[in-house]
Amino acid sequence: MSPHEVIERGEETYRGVYQGALKDELERTAWGKFLIINVDTGEHLLADTRAEALRQFRARVPYAPSYVLRVGVLPLVA
Repeated sequence: MSPHEVIERGEETYRGVYQGALKDELERTAWGKFLIINVDTGEHLLADTRAEALRQFRARVPYAPSYVLRVGVLPLVA
């Protein structure tokens, strides 16, 4: 998958999941934390830092494409 495709799929998941059902919950309980999304499955996890999010994600799924954003802040690409 190209970097462009990862970004597109990450943004789709972000809009579909984060801005949908999870937005209010995450912004209330996890403002400023890092959300990392597996763009293949939509699975996600939260961590206090970007480095910690990446470490936890890579431990679970070493080669899956990921999309990182900070809750309540504009998206970042990992």
